[in-house]
Amino acid sequence: MCLLLSDNQPPTVDDFIRNFPFPTKRDRQSYVLNEIATAFASGYKYILLEAPTGFGKSPVAIATALTLGTSYICTSTKDLQTQYARDFPFLKVAKGKNNFICAVKEDLVRNGTYRCGSGCISNNVNECYHTTADYGLCMNNEEFEGKGCKYRTFLKDYKITNKGTREEKVFVDSDTEAYYQERHSQWLHLKNLREELKIWRPCEYFDQLNIASAFYIKLSNFFRTFVKQEGASIKRTIDIR
Repeated sequence: MCLLLSDNQPPTVDDFIRNFPFPTKRDRQSYVLNEIATAFASGYKYILLEAPTGFGKSPVAIATALTLGTSYICTSTKDLQTQYARDFPFLKVAKGKNNFICAVKEDLVRNGTYRCGSGCISNNVNECYHTTADYGLCMNNEEFEGKGCKYRTFLKDYKITNKGTREEKVFVDSDTEAYYQERHSQWLHLKNLREELKIWRPCEYFDQLNIASAFYIKLSNFFRTFVKQEGASIKRTIDIR
């Protein structure tokens, strides 16, 4: 994984040890944390850590991220991303569009009126992969771009409590939800939907992306999205293999 960190003042070895996420640590983990702290204190900006399977690299990465503040943990696979989220449930995960269904198309599926317009041979909606956010209407229809899709939320819509701690919460507050519900209720897209489907909800893809972007430790396997979303400027990097 690649851990990319903000430009805070180099912390001490004690800071790294204090932020280790488990009650106990192995001697080699303590040694590596000491080496990382010493390297940063010496002015190094880029660090490469190679260690064998079973070493416990993930808690070392988490200790470093917690110590240095705003951080980006980028994994090479979704499986490793899932492992991080399972072992450290306070992390917020950002996944790609193909992991989520387009909310507009989901409405049509639930309404029984979805028809694939992208050339699927089968009329069976369960066999159509064009329902994902990769093929969302906001990707290829000007009418739904930006604020045109009333399910899409934006980073500015999210509030943060307990910022910079493991108890940090990122959420859309009730006033913002009411604003979106009002805009949503006037949407032409809803005209032919059953009444029980006319309830606003955030687009799952943009919701999880915004929550992860706002959170102080971001976990993803597509770092470029964060750079584009936040205009991130990376000052320190650890490549952990």
